[in-house]
Amino acid sequence: MAEATPAQTTSARQMTITPKYIPCAPRHRNKSADVIRPKVPFEEIPSVTETRNLAYKIPPGFVRYGLPSSFKINDLEVQMNAIGTIVEQLEVAYREKYTPGTVTFNKRGKIITADIQWTGPTRFDSATPLQIEGYSLAFMGIGTFTPDTYITIKVANLSGSHEASLPSLARVVSQIVPYSLIDVWTTDRVLQSRVTQRTFRSWGAELYLIFNLANTEEEGIQEQYEERAAALPGWVTYGGQDYRLEYAYRFDYCTFCKAAANDLTVRHTYNRCEARLCSFCKDPGHKRKDCPKAKRAQRDMDADDAKAVETVALQRAALGSRLHNENLAKRKRLQYGEADERPENSNSMTN
Repeated sequence: MAEATPAQTTSARQMTITPKYIPCAPRHRNKSADVIRPKVPFEEIPSVTETRNLAYKIPPGFVRYGLPSSFKINDLEVQMNAIGTIVEQLEVAYREKYTPGTVTFNKRGKIITADIQWTGPTRFDSATPLQIEGYSLAFMGIGTFTPDTYITIKVANLSGSHEASLPSLARVVSQIVPYSLIDVWTTDRVLQSRVTQRTFRSWGAELYLIFNLANTEEEGIQEQYEERAAALPGWVTYGGQDYRLEYAYRFDYCTFCKAAANDLTVRHTYNRCEARLCSFCKDPGHKRKDCPKAKRAQRDMDADDAKAVETVALQRAALGSRLHNENLAKRKRLQYGEADERPENSNSMTN
Protein backbone atom coordinates (compact mmCIF):
# COMPACT_ATOMS: atom_id res chain seq x y z
CA MET A 1 0.00 0.00 0.00
CA ALA A 2 1.34 3.43 -0.93
CA GLU A 3 0.51 5.02 2.43
CA ALA A 4 2.54 2.49 4.39
CA THR A 5 5.90 4.12 3.80
CA PRO A 6 8.10 2.89 6.65
CA ALA A 7 10.46 5.85 6.82
CA GLN A 8 11.07 9.24 5.27
CA THR A 9 14.32 11.10 5.77
CA THR A 10 15.07 14.82 5.75
CA SER A 11 18.37 16.59 6.27
CA ALA A 12 17.86 17.17 10.00
CA ARG A 13 15.41 14.49 11.06
CA GLN A 14 13.92 11.14 10.17
CA MET A 15 10.21 10.39 10.17
CA THR A 16 8.87 6.90 10.71
CA ILE A 17 5.23 5.97 10.11
CA THR A 18 4.10 3.42 12.67
CA PRO A 19 0.76 1.64 12.21
CA LYS A 20 -1.55 1.08 15.19
CA TYR A 21 -4.23 -1.58 15.22
CA ILE A 22 -7.68 -0.72 16.59
CA PRO A 23 -9.60 -3.87 17.64
CA CYS A 24 -13.15 -2.66 17.07
CA ALA A 25 -14.41 -5.01 14.35
CA PRO A 26 -17.53 -7.06 15.19
CA ARG A 27 -15.47 -10.25 15.44
CA HIS A 28 -13.55 -8.75 18.38
CA ARG A 29 -16.56 -8.50 20.65
CA ASN A 30 -16.34 -10.45 23.89
CA LYS A 31 -12.77 -11.52 23.16
CA SER A 32 -9.74 -11.01 25.35
CA ALA A 33 -6.93 -8.79 24.15
CA ASP A 34 -4.44 -11.66 23.86
CA VAL A 35 -6.45 -13.37 21.10
CA ILE A 36 -7.24 -10.25 19.08
CA ARG A 37 -5.19 -10.17 15.91
CA PRO A 38 -5.61 -8.34 12.60
CA LYS A 39 -6.58 -10.39 9.58
CA VAL A 40 -4.63 -8.13 7.24
CA PRO A 41 -1.22 -6.64 8.12
CA PHE A 42 -1.07 -2.90 7.59
CA GLU A 43 1.56 -3.30 4.86
CA GLU A 44 -0.80 -5.50 2.86
CA ILE A 45 -4.08 -3.61 3.05
CA PRO A 46 -5.40 -2.56 -0.39
CA SER A 47 -4.47 0.89 -1.61
CA VAL A 48 -7.05 3.67 -1.32
CA THR A 49 -5.82 5.44 -4.45
CA GLU A 50 -4.82 2.76 -6.95
CA THR A 51 -7.15 0.39 -8.72
CA ARG A 52 -6.63 -3.32 -8.38
CA ASN A 53 -5.18 -3.65 -11.88
CA LEU A 54 -1.58 -3.06 -10.77
CA ALA A 55 -1.49 -5.97 -8.33
CA TYR A 56 -4.52 -7.95 -9.47
CA LYS A 57 -4.01 -11.72 -9.60
CA ILE A 58 -0.36 -11.56 -8.56
CA PRO A 59 0.33 -14.84 -6.75
CA PRO A 60 0.82 -14.46 -2.99
CA GLY A 61 4.49 -14.11 -2.15
CA PHE A 62 5.42 -12.80 -5.61
CA VAL A 63 6.57 -9.39 -6.86
CA ARG A 64 5.58 -8.23 -10.35
CA TYR A 65 7.62 -6.01 -12.68
CA GLY A 66 6.76 -4.83 -16.17
CA LEU A 67 9.24 -5.58 -18.96
CA PRO A 68 9.91 -3.64 -22.18
CA SER A 69 7.86 -4.70 -25.20
CA SER A 70 11.07 -5.64 -27.02
CA PHE A 71 11.75 -8.47 -24.56
CA LYS A 72 11.79 -11.81 -26.41
CA ILE A 73 9.60 -13.81 -24.08
CA ASN A 74 9.65 -16.93 -26.27
CA ASP A 75 13.45 -17.13 -26.37
CA LEU A 76 14.59 -19.51 -23.61
CA GLU A 77 18.15 -18.20 -23.64
CA VAL A 78 16.93 -14.62 -23.24
CA GLN A 79 14.76 -15.72 -20.33
CA MET A 80 17.63 -17.47 -18.55
CA ASN A 81 19.91 -14.45 -18.98
CA ALA A 82 17.17 -12.17 -17.66
CA ILE A 83 16.60 -14.39 -14.62
CA GLY A 84 20.32 -14.35 -13.84
CA THR A 85 20.43 -10.57 -14.18
CA ILE A 86 17.42 -10.09 -11.89
CA VAL A 87 18.77 -12.44 -9.21
CA GLU A 88 22.17 -10.74 -9.26
CA GLN A 89 20.62 -7.31 -8.80
CA LEU A 90 18.45 -8.51 -5.91
CA GLU A 91 21.43 -10.14 -4.22
CA VAL A 92 23.35 -6.87 -4.46
CA ALA A 93 20.38 -4.83 -3.18
CA TYR A 94 19.49 -7.11 -0.26
CA ARG A 95 22.70 -9.10 0.25
CA GLU A 96 22.25 -11.81 2.88
CA LYS A 97 18.60 -10.81 3.38
CA TYR A 98 17.55 -12.27 0.02
CA THR A 99 16.90 -15.92 -0.79
CA PRO A 100 16.61 -16.54 -4.56
CA GLY A 101 13.26 -17.84 -5.72
CA THR A 102 11.61 -18.58 -9.05
CA VAL A 103 11.12 -16.00 -11.81
CA THR A 104 8.34 -16.52 -14.36
CA PHE A 105 7.51 -14.44 -17.43
CA ASN A 106 3.99 -13.82 -18.71
CA LYS A 107 2.40 -11.91 -21.55
CA ARG A 108 -1.09 -10.41 -21.28
CA GLY A 109 -1.95 -8.69 -24.52
CA LYS A 110 0.94 -6.33 -25.19
CA ILE A 111 2.10 -6.27 -21.56
CA ILE A 112 5.04 -8.49 -20.59
CA THR A 113 5.59 -9.10 -16.89
CA ALA A 114 8.04 -10.91 -14.64
CA ASP A 115 6.72 -12.48 -11.42
CA ILE A 116 9.55 -12.81 -8.92
CA GLN A 117 9.09 -15.11 -5.95
CA TRP A 118 9.98 -13.28 -2.75
CA THR A 119 10.91 -15.55 0.12
CA GLY A 120 12.37 -12.88 2.39
CA PRO A 121 13.37 -12.88 5.15
CA THR A 122 13.10 -9.09 4.88
CA ARG A 123 10.16 -7.19 3.41
CA PHE A 124 10.43 -6.28 -0.27
CA ASP A 125 10.93 -2.60 -1.04
CA SER A 126 8.83 -1.45 -4.01
CA ALA A 127 11.51 1.14 -4.83
CA THR A 128 14.07 -1.57 -5.65
CA PRO A 129 15.45 -0.74 -9.13
CA LEU A 130 15.80 -3.58 -11.65
CA GLN A 131 17.15 -3.46 -15.20
CA ILE A 132 17.33 -5.82 -18.16
CA GLU A 133 19.41 -5.08 -21.24
CA GLY A 134 19.69 -1.44 -20.20
CA TYR A 135 15.93 -1.01 -19.71
CA SER A 136 14.53 -0.10 -16.29
CA LEU A 137 11.73 -2.42 -15.21
CA ALA A 138 8.49 -0.91 -13.89
CA PHE A 139 7.30 -2.09 -10.48
CA MET A 140 3.65 -3.19 -10.73
CA GLY A 141 2.73 -4.68 -7.37
CA ILE A 142 3.20 -7.28 -4.66
CA GLY A 143 0.99 -10.32 -4.36
CA THR A 144 -0.42 -10.66 -0.87
CA PHE A 145 -2.64 -13.08 0.93
CA THR A 146 -5.33 -10.41 1.18
CA PRO A 147 -8.54 -11.61 -0.53
CA ASP A 148 -9.44 -9.86 -3.77
CA THR A 149 -12.80 -8.86 -2.28
CA TYR A 150 -11.28 -6.60 0.39
CA ILE A 151 -11.29 -2.82 0.05
CA THR A 152 -9.73 -0.10 2.20
CA ILE A 153 -11.70 3.03 3.11
CA LYS A 154 -9.72 5.95 4.49
CA VAL A 155 -11.33 8.70 6.56
CA ALA A 156 -9.54 11.90 5.63
CA ASN A 157 -9.15 15.40 7.11
CA LEU A 158 -9.36 14.32 10.74
CA SER A 159 -8.13 16.51 13.58
CA GLY A 160 -6.22 15.70 16.73
CA SER A 161 -9.41 15.66 18.78
CA HIS A 162 -10.58 12.52 16.96
CA GLU A 163 -7.75 10.30 18.18
CA ALA A 164 -9.55 9.34 21.38
CA SER A 165 -12.81 8.52 19.58
CA LEU A 166 -11.54 6.42 16.67
CA PRO A 167 -13.49 3.26 17.66
CA SER A 168 -16.68 5.32 17.74
CA LEU A 169 -15.91 6.85 14.34
CA ALA A 170 -15.15 3.41 12.92
CA ARG A 171 -18.53 2.13 14.10
CA VAL A 172 -20.29 5.07 12.44
CA VAL A 173 -18.56 4.32 9.14
CA SER A 174 -19.41 0.62 9.42
CA GLN A 175 -23.07 1.54 9.86
CA ILE A 176 -23.26 3.29 6.48
CA VAL A 177 -21.16 0.71 4.60
CA PRO A 178 -23.31 -2.38 3.90
CA TYR A 179 -20.44 -4.87 4.13
CA SER A 180 -18.47 -6.68 6.83
CA LEU A 181 -15.81 -4.69 8.67
CA ILE A 182 -12.59 -6.72 8.81
CA ASP A 183 -9.89 -4.53 10.39
CA VAL A 184 -9.26 -0.96 11.50
CA TRP A 185 -5.87 0.77 11.46
CA THR A 186 -4.46 4.19 12.21
CA THR A 187 -0.90 5.55 12.19
CA ASP A 188 1.56 7.49 14.30
CA ARG A 189 4.34 9.67 12.95
CA VAL A 190 7.57 9.57 14.93
CA LEU A 191 10.17 12.25 14.23
CA GLN A 192 13.73 11.70 15.43
CA SER A 193 16.23 14.53 15.45
CA ARG A 194 19.57 13.61 13.92
CA VAL A 195 21.28 16.15 16.16
CA THR A 196 19.78 15.55 19.60
CA GLN A 197 18.36 12.04 18.92
CA ARG A 198 15.14 13.13 20.61
CA THR A 199 11.90 11.67 19.29
CA PHE A 200 8.56 13.39 18.84
CA ARG A 201 5.32 11.51 18.32
CA SER A 202 2.27 12.85 16.51
CA TRP A 203 -0.89 11.14 15.41
CA GLY A 204 -1.22 10.60 11.66
CA ALA A 205 -4.81 11.98 11.65
CA GLU A 206 -6.03 9.16 9.40
CA LEU A 207 -8.21 6.11 9.84
CA TYR A 208 -8.17 3.02 7.62
CA LEU A 209 -11.06 0.56 7.57
CA ILE A 210 -10.90 -2.72 5.64
CA PHE A 211 -14.22 -4.11 4.41
CA ASN A 212 -15.11 -7.29 2.57
CA LEU A 213 -17.22 -6.43 -0.48
CA ALA A 214 -18.38 -10.04 -0.69
CA ASN A 215 -21.38 -11.06 1.38
CA THR A 216 -19.63 -14.33 2.22
CA GLU A 217 -16.00 -15.42 2.22
CA GLU A 218 -16.70 -17.78 -0.67
CA GLU A 219 -18.57 -15.35 -2.91
CA GLY A 220 -16.67 -14.40 -6.04
CA ILE A 221 -17.28 -10.81 -7.16
CA GLN A 222 -14.53 -10.18 -9.68
CA GLU A 223 -17.02 -8.77 -12.17
CA GLN A 224 -18.91 -6.77 -9.54
CA TYR A 225 -16.00 -5.38 -7.52
CA GLU A 226 -15.89 -2.00 -9.24
CA GLU A 227 -19.67 -1.64 -9.19
CA ARG A 228 -19.91 -2.40 -5.48
CA ALA A 229 -17.02 -0.08 -4.68
CA ALA A 230 -18.49 2.77 -6.74
CA ALA A 231 -21.78 2.42 -4.84
CA LEU A 232 -20.17 2.99 -1.44
CA PRO A 233 -20.87 6.29 0.36
CA GLY A 234 -18.47 9.14 -0.27
CA TRP A 235 -18.83 11.00 3.03
CA VAL A 236 -19.50 10.22 6.67
CA THR A 237 -21.13 12.57 9.18
CA TYR A 238 -19.55 12.50 12.62
CA GLY A 239 -19.87 15.07 15.37
CA GLY A 240 -21.92 17.34 13.14
CA GLN A 241 -19.26 17.48 10.41
CA ASP A 242 -18.83 15.66 7.11
CA TYR A 243 -15.59 13.80 6.43
CA ARG A 244 -14.47 12.50 3.07
CA LEU A 245 -14.12 8.75 2.54
CA GLU A 246 -11.34 7.78 0.14
CA TYR A 247 -11.08 4.42 -1.63
CA ALA A 248 -10.46 2.91 -5.05
CA TYR A 249 -13.22 3.34 -7.67
CA ARG A 250 -14.87 6.09 -5.61
CA PHE A 251 -17.70 8.01 -7.29
CA ASP A 252 -16.95 11.73 -7.67
CA TYR A 253 -19.40 12.83 -5.00
CA CYS A 254 -20.52 16.46 -4.82
CA THR A 255 -18.26 18.45 -2.50
CA PHE A 256 -21.07 20.93 -1.76
CA CYS A 257 -23.76 18.49 -0.61
CA LYS A 258 -21.24 15.98 0.81
CA ALA A 259 -23.00 13.37 2.98
CA ALA A 260 -26.41 14.56 1.80
CA ALA A 261 -25.55 13.08 -1.61
CA ASN A 262 -24.63 9.59 -0.32
CA ASP A 263 -28.00 8.17 -1.32
CA LEU A 264 -27.65 6.47 -4.71
CA THR A 265 -30.99 7.92 -5.82
CA VAL A 266 -29.81 11.52 -5.40
CA ARG A 267 -26.03 11.33 -5.65
CA HIS A 268 -24.40 13.65 -8.16
CA THR A 269 -21.18 15.45 -8.97
CA TYR A 270 -20.36 19.03 -8.07
CA ASN A 271 -20.87 20.20 -11.65
CA ARG A 272 -24.41 18.79 -11.67
CA CYS A 273 -25.37 20.01 -8.22
CA GLU A 274 -28.70 21.86 -8.08
CA ALA A 275 -28.31 22.91 -4.45
CA ARG A 276 -25.14 24.96 -4.59
CA LEU A 277 -25.48 28.74 -4.89
CA CYS A 278 -25.16 30.58 -8.16
CA SER A 279 -21.90 32.52 -8.19
CA PHE A 280 -23.66 35.53 -9.78
CA CYS A 281 -27.00 36.01 -8.01
CA LYS A 282 -26.27 33.79 -4.95
CA ASP A 283 -29.58 31.95 -5.38
CA PRO A 284 -29.70 28.12 -5.15
CA GLY A 285 -30.83 25.74 -7.84
CA HIS A 286 -28.76 26.81 -10.83
CA LYS A 287 -25.27 27.70 -11.98
CA ARG A 288 -23.99 30.96 -13.36
CA LYS A 289 -24.19 29.81 -16.98
CA ASP A 290 -27.93 29.14 -16.49
CA CYS A 291 -28.64 32.21 -14.35
CA PRO A 292 -31.33 34.46 -15.92
CA LYS A 293 -29.94 37.51 -14.14
CA ALA A 294 -26.47 36.80 -15.43
CA LYS A 295 -27.79 36.37 -18.97
CA ARG A 296 -29.73 39.64 -18.73
CA ALA A 297 -26.67 41.45 -17.42
CA GLN A 298 -24.61 39.97 -20.23
CA ARG A 299 -27.12 41.16 -22.84
CA ASP A 300 -27.06 44.67 -21.38
CA MET A 301 -23.29 44.61 -21.34
CA ASP A 302 -23.18 43.41 -24.93
CA ALA A 303 -25.59 46.17 -25.95
CA ASP A 304 -23.47 48.81 -24.22
CA ASP A 305 -20.37 47.39 -25.86
CA ALA A 306 -22.07 47.48 -29.26
CA LYS A 307 -23.04 51.13 -28.76
CA ALA A 308 -19.54 51.99 -27.68
CA VAL A 309 -18.09 50.24 -30.72
CA GLU A 310 -20.54 52.05 -33.00
CA THR A 311 -19.68 55.42 -31.45
CA VAL A 312 -15.97 54.81 -31.87
CA ALA A 313 -16.52 53.74 -35.47
CA LEU A 314 -18.48 56.94 -36.24
CA GLN A 315 -15.83 59.07 -34.59
CA ARG A 316 -13.11 57.38 -36.58
CA ALA A 317 -15.11 57.80 -39.79
CA ALA A 318 -15.65 61.51 -39.10
CA LEU A 319 -12.00 62.00 -38.28
CA GLY A 320 -10.96 60.16 -41.42
CA SER A 321 -13.29 62.25 -43.56
CA ARG A 322 -11.96 65.49 -42.07
CA LEU A 323 -8.35 64.46 -42.60
CA HIS A 324 -9.15 63.42 -46.15
CA ASN A 325 -10.71 66.81 -46.94
CA GLU A 326 -7.78 68.64 -45.39
CA ASN A 327 -5.33 66.62 -47.48
CA LEU A 328 -7.27 67.42 -50.67
CA ALA A 329 -7.29 71.11 -49.86
CA LYS A 330 -3.57 71.04 -49.15
CA ARG A 331 -2.82 69.35 -52.46
CA LYS A 332 -4.89 71.95 -54.34
CA ARG A 333 -3.08 74.81 -52.64
CA LEU A 334 0.27 73.33 -53.46
CA GLN A 335 -0.76 72.60 -57.05
CA TYR A 336 -2.12 76.07 -57.77
CA GLY A 337 0.71 77.77 -55.97
CA GLU A 338 3.30 76.01 -58.13
CA ALA A 339 1.33 76.87 -61.31
CA ASP A 340 1.31 80.59 -60.45
CA GLU A 341 5.05 80.65 -59.79
CA ARG A 342 6.15 78.87 -62.97
CA PRO A 343 5.33 81.71 -65.46
CA GLU A 344 7.17 84.25 -63.33
CA ASN A 345 10.23 82.06 -63.14
CA SER A 346 10.20 81.39 -66.86
CA ASN A 347 9.85 85.14 -67.73
CA SER A 348 12.68 86.10 -65.47
CA MET A 349 14.93 83.54 -67.08
CA THR A 350 14.06 84.86 -70.58
CA ASN A 351 14.82 88.44 -69.68
